[in-house]
Amino acid sequence: MIERFKIETTLHAQNALKQQAKSKEEIDIEPRKTKKNHTAKAELEREKVIALQEQNFKSKDDRRMRREYANKAYEFAKYTIAFWMFLFLAYFLSPANNKPLNDTALGIFTTVCTINILAAFISIVKGLFPSSK
Repeated sequence: MIERFKIETTLHAQNALKQQAKSKEEIDIEPRKTKKNHTAKAELEREKVIALQEQNFKSKDDRRMRREYANKAYEFAKYTIAFWMFLFLAYFLSPANNKPLNDTALGIFTTVCTINILAAFISIVKGLFPSSK
């Protein structure tokens, strides 16, 4: 039994020495490999960061442009509706025998204002938010 214990202890000691030798070899070799890998990884990370920064800058410009044109479309719609309201009030507040516009002209202005607003918004929305095809 004692001999068996000595053999096992010797085997365990030899295995421990082999493992230490392996880990020492790995430690000696590892820095050379990882130095190149870390440099390549760092360059890739830098390129990714630069690409993300460019994408972020482009996205900010797109949002700024969209906000600007959306405000212009809103202003156009606001002034068109104000013009239509002015014509509408002028028509209904004027006396019956002295109307500035006849019924047909008021209908035409109403239709034109509506079509202008819809066309402006449709074209601007298509331009600002294109489909990703």
